[in-house]
Amino acid sequence: MIKTKAIWLGIAIWIIITVVFSKFDAPADGFSSIGFPLHFYTYFEGKSASGSSIDHGIILTYLLVDFIALIVFIVLLHVILSGRRKPIKIHL
Repeated sequence: MIKTKAIWLGIAIWIIITVVFSKFDAPADGFSSIGFPLHFYTYFEGKSASGSSIDHGIILTYLLVDFIALIVFIVLLHVILSGRRKPIKIHL
């Protein structure tokens, strides 16, 4: 069973990484894209002919890939955290 410490730490790190790699340019006639490693949410605001060719809103396939990557990240974090064990003390 994965410890809750690994789950909460993994989710917190994942949220920070998602915010860092997201783009918030919609207020300035651009795109806002949220997600890591794939941008699962895209929002467009402004006047542009190129905005109609890009998928807007939530892309469920990319959201699923992001959740799978999050689960893999939490499992790897659990392995790393559980690998840190106290050294065995030998009394002579």
